[in-house]
Amino acid sequence: MTPFVPGGTSSHLNQNVDLQVDKIIYQGPDAHYLYTGKKYIDPKYKKGAFYSPDFGYWSRPGITKINSGEDLVYHTPGTGSQWDKRMWTSKGDDVSEEVQNYVNRGCK
Repeated sequence: MTPFVPGGTSSHLNQNVDLQVDKIIYQGPDAHYLYTGKKYIDPKYKKGAFYSPDFGYWSRPGITKINSGEDLVYHTPGTGSQWDKRMWTSKGDDVSEEVQNYVNRGCK
């Protein structure tokens, strides 16, 4: 799924992945936010983040953001929300063929 994950192959999401037997977990703090493709905002101030030239972007500590319903805009071509579904749509036949070849080799 790497080419379909926001930020491209060198993104922080692709650098921090937990591969498990039955799932793949992207462990970045913004993984859920990027996967859903929706902008989450501070419920009081209705902002995605605050900005300070001295500190950069930040959010209020301890505040759970809410889904604004607004779609995120992804800047890396070919990437976007629900990257697993994008991968299956684009490369599903290739993945199925690779799995079948693996099984045919006796799972070696």
